[in-house]
Amino acid sequence: MKYISMNQIKHLITFALVISCLPCAYAKDQVVRLGDALEYMVPAVAAGISWGRDDMDGFWQLAKAEATTAVMTEGLKASIHSQRPNREDNKSFPSGHASITFTAAHYLNQRYGWEYGVPAYLTSIFVAYSRVHGDEHRWRDVLGGAVLGIASAQFFTESKTSQLGFQTTGKTSYLSFKSVW
Repeated sequence: MKYISMNQIKHLITFALVISCLPCAYAKDQVVRLGDALEYMVPAVAAGISWGRDDMDGFWQLAKAEATTAVMTEGLKASIHSQRPNREDNKSFPSGHASITFTAAHYLNQRYGWEYGVPAYLTSIFVAYSRVHGDEHRWRDVLGGAVLGIASAQFFTESKTSQLGFQTTGKTSYLSFKSVW
């Protein structure tokens, strides 16, 4: 198995940060700008980690999860018509920033373990906070986005570290958990 070097990770993060800052140059304040940048950076880093580890199966699992998340997020926004706190439009629920970043965070956690997942989850929580701070969303909007993103990643990601399973046989149901150490 090929692993990505720390130098490659640094270059990937620098590239992702520069590219992701372009659309958020006119945001209200630094918290909002950083949250806007991280929306693109978290999935880019997740994809880079998969690519760097020569894990193309994982890369495509992330791509399917992110595409599904984006389509479902936009579909819900178009059908629910929840007004944003800043009254800019009626696309508040669910938060796209939260859904996209939590998809990548949960993918990293499921695919490669907590060492990758915890920093990504913390980053996603900051992104969610930045959306509420910037008056773009309410907490329920970012929570809805987080749940949507996690569910999508859970559905598409094959865990390399642990598995949660549910099975029914006749009148009996089983919940199982397997962890790889």
